[in-house]
Amino acid sequence: VGGHPMAGRESSGPEAAEATLFDGATYAICATPSAESQAVQTNNADILHEVRRTRNP
Repeated sequence: VGGHPMAGRESSGPEAAEATLFDGATYAICATPSAESQAVQTNNADILHEVRRTRNP
């Protein structure tokens, strides 16, 4: 199960870093037809956990 945040800028590299880049961004979960439901749920839970952890250290 893959995924990717739908956020970005026209610039790249460390000098283009922005703390709020992912604020309000959609996160696309890319499950294949053969992906098990539990794997998709685990992936979603892991992503939510990391987002919450980094927002509320």
